[in-house]
Amino acid sequence: MSASFPARVPRQPACPGTAGEAAARLRLIDRGPGKVDPEDWDGTGNRGGGRTGLVQGQGYARGTTMSSFGGIERVRRVWLDAVQAGPSLLQGHRIARNIPRLQGAAGPNRGLVDAAGSGGLLLRLLVIGDSNVAGTGAPTHSVALTGQLAVGLSARRHRPVAWEADGANGATMERIRFEVLGLIQEHDPDIVVLVAGANDAMAGRSPARWGSDLRAVLGAFLDPGREREIVVAGVPPFRYFPALPAPLNEFLERRASRLDAVSAAVCAELGLDFVSFADDPPLGDAFFATDRFHSSVAGYGHWAGYLLDALPDRDSNTG
Repeated sequence: MSASFPARVPRQPACPGTAGEAAARLRLIDRGPGKVDPEDWDGTGNRGGGRTGLVQGQGYARGTTMSSFGGIERVRRVWLDAVQAGPSLLQGHRIARNIPRLQGAAGPNRGLVDAAGSGGLLLRLLVIGDSNVAGTGAPTHSVALTGQLAVGLSARRHRPVAWEADGANGATMERIRFEVLGLIQEHDPDIVVLVAGANDAMAGRSPARWGSDLRAVLGAFLDPGREREIVVAGVPPFRYFPALPAPLNEFLERRASRLDAVSAAVCAELGLDFVSFADDPPLGDAFFATDRFHSSVAGYGHWAGYLLDALPDRDSNTG
């Protein structure tokens, strides 16, 4: 694979959860009449217009999904969903049968790094989510997403970082809510990063259910008496994944944009950082593991650098 990557920008596409498990349960026919229209969901469970614009985070611009949710664009999306549903279903089943099954990272899912060697106040990093957090495509967690994010965070803030990665292959937000949260050993993190959504898009989960589970997961870390940095990563741009042909990649990306709209609205309401990857440039082959779906070690490092941009610099002796 080539070693070229797109130019650095303040965002970088996440990689989805386990392809085989999620693709095997693809429900690629959108919901019929009487269901909550995801494009009318305003992030609170009520019908209303989609939100647009930039929400300014603490030292970081948080981009919501930019879409009119109306008029010609709305008709175009509905038409494309109807036209592409059948071919996408067939492609999804074929991918589920043929894609290589990669394992999660081996070894401990917790560690300690002091990149600057300066000691100081310990910073506790918790990353939760899907197969990205499970380290699928990497040999160990120390060189997967969480470990590399911890190294960058330690170097930037000149503090030792105790990190923990709690992820599961194929995990939806519902599974994170009811299973992954129970795996956490660090119950008082300073920084929480949530990485999920690709499996929900592939499984066809509604934005309303996504929003409900997202609020529950975030609620586990919201404490008025505790200063805590929380970052929610957007769903990856499926159009750039080599394992996903058209029109499947386009079909899934439209689903993902609806989930992102909910995430952006919820984070704006709660004052949290949402990192949208919708407008990021294409990825080079070196970003992907051998299944051409998950990240490679180089890809995790590249992605960790972008997530790091969502976390502002702080004094080394403060929380």
